[in-house]
Amino acid sequence: MGSLSIDNDELGVNDVMTIVNHLLPGSSDNRRYVTAGGALSTGKYGSYDVVVRDVRPMKEEYTLETKGFELASCPTQCEDLWDMATIERDYFPELVAHIKKRTGADIVFCHMPRLRQSGKDPNNRDVQPVAGDVHVDVNEDTARNLAGKWLHDQGMGDLKYSRLLFLSNWRVLSDPPQDYPLGLLDPDTLSDEDGVYNYLIACPTIPSAPYPPIPPPGPLEEGLVDARQIATEERLIGAGYAFHHKPSYRWVYYADMTTDELLSFKLCDTDHSSPWRVPHTAFLNDRPGTVPRRSLEVRTYCIFK
Repeated sequence: MGSLSIDNDELGVNDVMTIVNHLLPGSSDNRRYVTAGGALSTGKYGSYDVVVRDVRPMKEEYTLETKGFELASCPTQCEDLWDMATIERDYFPELVAHIKKRTGADIVFCHMPRLRQSGKDPNNRDVQPVAGDVHVDVNEDTARNLAGKWLHDQGMGDLKYSRLLFLSNWRVLSDPPQDYPLGLLDPDTLSDEDGVYNYLIACPTIPSAPYPPIPPPGPLEEGLVDARQIATEERLIGAGYAFHHKPSYRWVYYADMTTDELLSFKLCDTDHSSPWRVPHTAFLNDRPGTVPRRSLEVRTYCIFK
């Protein structure tokens, strides 16, 4: 939607001219319905030309405290990162230990592992396509509600905490360079007022327009669940953010990520004294020699007493 004027000599060797999908003006009823086997977004999106800058050469300047995201060397001993049972048994404890040490949180727990690849895998329902639009997965109310459900499950429903940090931890499982890397919006170009709510609703079947009223959220006693596991009735899982395009937005990524690296970024931080959320999306990298992306993401809740 519109052209981007930039000279090639202004691009770094791994910078990418591409498109990202933003919410269109006037898209007012924004929901994502999910079932055990499919999904539907009601929001209206359009493609916008952008440059995504490679910040690997400056990666020491980009930390959770300064930008809301960081790239770390984090080799894993997990032998099969493409198998959910192995991920939960072997990888979760590694990740909890790493994040607890990095953040200093008193409690860290993992939730919602996601395997993704560019292109669908009809033989593996655990594998999803790459994210195709600019978003943040949760707002603060949703993050607090989900953390509260987990604490209730653990018999700690009365725990009072001073801060909740909700991270996405992203690892590539394919060789570099990947065809659809993860792009991150530099929070220095983001306003606290940017973004509109996008509701996540679990349902037994995908509805059609006109869409029914947004259902109530599940009770605390329901516990922490995966949206795709609730398919007997419509249930509000929570809300995240979708974003309209702004020419002032600055997009960045880390070129040529490897399996031994971990990209952690904020989905929600109740402490707003530093960047507290990072909009993100996959984008097409059409440089020569790219390979299909495979990746694993795991969300971690970090609770500070």
